[in-house]
Amino acid sequence: MKPMHRILLLTGLLSLLGALPAFSQENPKAEEWFTPARFGMFYSWGMFTGGGSSTTGSKKLPYFETADAFEKAVGSPKVFAQNLVGLTQKVGAKYFIITLMHSCERHMVIYPTQLPYFTQKTKKDYLGALIQEAHKKNIRIICYFPAHAGHYQTEGKPYITGLNGENPRSPKATEKFVQYLTELFTEMRERYGENAIDGFWMDGFTSWEPVLKSFPNALRIGNNHLSFSGNPPSDICAAEFTTGPCDPPYNRPSGLIKPNLHWGDNHLAPRKDYVEDIPTCNGWWFHGGTTQNQYTQDSTFWVKQMLCDIGIRRKWNHSMGFGPQVDGTAPPEFEPMVKTMSEFMAWAHPGIYNTTGGEGAPIQGQWLNSGAFGVVTVSSKDPKTCYLFVLEPPTKFTKSTLKVQHDRVEVASITDLHTGKPLPFRMNGAIEITINDWSDLEKFGAKGIVIHLK
Repeated sequence: MKPMHRILLLTGLLSLLGALPAFSQENPKAEEWFTPARFGMFYSWGMFTGGGSSTTGSKKLPYFETADAFEKAVGSPKVFAQNLVGLTQKVGAKYFIITLMHSCERHMVIYPTQLPYFTQKTKKDYLGALIQEAHKKNIRIICYFPAHAGHYQTEGKPYITGLNGENPRSPKATEKFVQYLTELFTEMRERYGENAIDGFWMDGFTSWEPVLKSFPNALRIGNNHLSFSGNPPSDICAAEFTTGPCDPPYNRPSGLIKPNLHWGDNHLAPRKDYVEDIPTCNGWWFHGGTTQNQYTQDSTFWVKQMLCDIGIRRKWNHSMGFGPQVDGTAPPEFEPMVKTMSEFMAWAHPGIYNTTGGEGAPIQGQWLNSGAFGVVTVSSKDPKTCYLFVLEPPTKFTKSTLKVQHDRVEVASITDLHTGKPLPFRMNGAIEITINDWSDLEKFGAKGIVIHLK
């Protein structure tokens, strides 16, 4: 037997014996629905909505001083749920993450929990309304929760009882918090059902045991712990902070290639797959005023950022961190980018859902000829169907010719993803495609091309 064959045989035997981590192969739980979805939303919503920023070091208290004041402003859980799920559908996202509670806003639970540990809780069932509306619209729902009882920027006395004066981040307090979470998730299972919630998203890391006991089928996403920490480990790792410059500015994967040393040893550079990138357009929470940034100044910026997340690496998802208004609607200044994404996804979705990214694909994306830049996705159902999204056109000197590197493939045909019309091409070392109409790039931020291989 040749040495390579011995290595492959040994690897297979170790895998069968459970000696190798599950992530050396495909991840069945992620592949069930999360990876094919590619695109989600991340909603930070609660007592901090309309208040200070959690990312500036502000010590400002939450906008709403009490859960009662918050509920009065929100109004009907049904209307709120329709607005939030409707926004998710409008932009073409297949799932959303909602803050079940957040340490930045007093750990307020968004349903009427009967547990005494959480001093802030709503009387109306906003979580139940979201679950019902999401299931009705075939949208997946994931619940965010913090990893410990620390209160971050919020001032005042501890909002979780029974910590016996311990520092909220101490091991003893964390042990208590895990116990409280276990009881909370047990209550949620009894209230909504074992399969009502599709996943849980943990900010930081303590233990997945509270989730596993009540929701064994739920997807587990861990923020920033990119080495799949824990026993059992997370199913998906989330990347929140870039560690270098992004080139082009919307290409976050280019700024996620180094370990994040600020956050410790677990914060390694992201893998090529099973990662969810989570940028934010308005500092996570809605602040109650007008935000001016790259998303409001260029309504196509979000489209380009989403495409880079799903098209540069192999199996990365994109979830936009979006602070909705208290009623679940989008802040007015972000309506143009929401409209652009909605119109783009109406025709571009075949190149988004049920695809893998460009890493290892037979068509090479990123920097093309004459300053052009594009990303590649490949159909999971038909690997001979590749999608090229051009985000920057060639310079004016060669604007009608796009040159694409490939891995010695034979091309059967090339079509415009939006119109379905054939595009002239020739094989001349690279694939040379003739494109005379770049209006989609100008309007939506991307020109979609389908490359059908033989």
